[in-house]
Amino acid sequence: MAEPHAGYSGETRFPLILQNLHRYFFYFAVVVAGVLTYDTVLSFRNAAGQWGHAGLGTLVFLVNIALIWAYTLSCHSCRHIVGGRLKHFSKHPVRYRMWNLVGRLNARTCSSPGPR
Repeated sequence: MAEPHAGYSGETRFPLILQNLHRYFFYFAVVVAGVLTYDTVLSFRNAAGQWGHAGLGTLVFLVNIALIWAYTLSCHSCRHIVGGRLKHFSKHPVRYRMWNLVGRLNARTCSSPGPR
């Protein structure tokens, strides 16, 4: 089938360029979540440097980073990065499993059948 118009530029011009920007913000969010994960691991140390300390602040850090990772990994950009551009999932079973896992995280936002 022919393109609807001759000057189609893909995602290189406005407004489709915003989809690429969304993907770049996803990469930035992964870096921020990584730094926060490192901070959460460090929160399990006390002032003397001993591991295993868990107070209320540590639990808040742990819940915070768990929710941040769940939100970040449920992004449709993550699903595209994990399983996009594959013609045959059978040739990439690990990526297919990861794609399914991420798909379960964003099932309500992407494949919702509509109001019930």
